[in-house]
Amino acid sequence: MTRQEKIKMIKNAMITLAQDKKLKPEAKKRGLLSLCRAYRRQLRELN
Repeated sequence: MTRQEKIKMIKNAMITLAQDKKLKPEAKKRGLLSLCRAYRRQLRELN
């Protein structure tokens, strides 16, 4: 999997998680925080 594909996959996961109405706000926040870290790390390694 290329770095671009990983970034796109993480981005799509963040969107899906943010739109999920069933999750508790705490769980959503925790998941988004983790995905944001991964997204930033992938972007940093891309450059």
